[in-house]
Amino acid sequence: MNSLPQRLAESPLASREEGERLLACLNAALAYSRFEEAAAAVCSELQAVFGCELVALGLLRGRSVRPLGWSGLADAQAALALGRKIGAAMDECVDQRCSLRYPAAAGDPPRITLMHAELASADLGAAILSVPLPARLEAVGCVVLLRGEKQPWSDAERSMAEEIASLLGPVLLLRQQADEPLRRRLLRQPGELLEKLQGPRSLRLWLGLLGVAGCLLAGGLIPVADTVRAEARLQGEIERSITAPADSFIQDVLVRPGSSVAEGELLLTLADQDLKSEQRRLESEHARHRSELAEAFARQDRARMVASQAKAEEVGSQLDLITDQLARTRLTAPFPGVVIRGDLQQQAGAPVKRGDVLLVISPLSAWRLILQVDERDIARLAAGQRGEVSFVALPGERFALRVSRITPVARVVDGRNGFEVEAALEGRSQAVRPGLEGVAQLHMGRRPLLAIWGSRLADWLSLRLWSIFG
Repeated sequence: MNSLPQRLAESPLASREEGERLLACLNAALAYSRFEEAAAAVCSELQAVFGCELVALGLLRGRSVRPLGWSGLADAQAALALGRKIGAAMDECVDQRCSLRYPAAAGDPPRITLMHAELASADLGAAILSVPLPARLEAVGCVVLLRGEKQPWSDAERSMAEEIASLLGPVLLLRQQADEPLRRRLLRQPGELLEKLQGPRSLRLWLGLLGVAGCLLAGGLIPVADTVRAEARLQGEIERSITAPADSFIQDVLVRPGSSVAEGELLLTLADQDLKSEQRRLESEHARHRSELAEAFARQDRARMVASQAKAEEVGSQLDLITDQLARTRLTAPFPGVVIRGDLQQQAGAPVKRGDVLLVISPLSAWRLILQVDERDIARLAAGQRGEVSFVALPGERFALRVSRITPVARVVDGRNGFEVEAALEGRSQAVRPGLEGVAQLHMGRRPLLAIWGSRLADWLSLRLWSIFG
């Protein structure tokens, strides 16, 4: 579509005065917030431009044109009385899709002007010009201009009126549609869609509608796998902590996380110099008390013999404790498995306190899979359900799982509330290690895709409505 300056330049009436008139009419159509006010302002502007007694503007509503704007009538009752005649004249113009001049000038093609003649008999103006308002390649309304019999409409005035109408038509239609209530706009949508379906470019629209209908039909009829997705992490069924038996220092570390160990294999040793010194001292003291006991026994000194025997037994007990502590400075694996925590190789010589966790070992033969299930799906799960899990470290492999226990305690992870579900990993692989993380899918059967999405939407909507209305 040409711009306004181009249209004015190409028009035979292109002049500065005519351009100002066009812009004044457009400004009147856009300067008001309500459509009725804008229509009345356009009529007033046209009345001033063409020196008319009466100007009426109407838009197509259904099959007939309804007058919506007036200028030149101050009496509302007179406007209502003339509404039928003016509306009939507008219909006559829109039906013929051309501007009509009454009385017809010499050289005008034959047109039907019966309603225009009836309007002229109302003594409002014997010279009538009606111009259709075009938009979207069709007439959407009409402008009727009336003035005295001694002022017939010239060809130049008709051309200028048609030029103004061609610019006002789309603007007025958009303004009128924007002011319509929501109910009417919703009712208009199916009609516009039907018009598009019957138009010359309807093939692509038909294909699009058929595609959407096909997708909806497939989503409502074809069942797909209904799954519950959950974050998964793998743990050993048993996790044994290796703790420091006493206050000491780390001497040698023989394993690190990921190392496979056999039962009884040495894992690390703690410093035993102080314990050995204490052991030697106690051994020397124990030997001295045993010697005193033998000397008292030889002299038959019963009091000294009892005292020496008691001291020897006390020191012997302390010596047994030190021997036991020395044995516990060599920490060994309680069962075959893999070290999953405790990287101490860089901490040789570091002090440890009694009870500190040094290493954590998990067996390689028994696994426990922990699933973090969203609270929206937890009610659908039950013990015994099956599914699959894939780990980030092993993306090409799928391992079967079976739900063994649902923990009735919620946890917040990454801002989302969920429940921990314990599952047994049924597959075996040499690459599987405790600590792996991935994604699990629990099989809930097969349902149509629309049923799956619809149930989620229905649950969400039910909760929202209850929270608002109770």
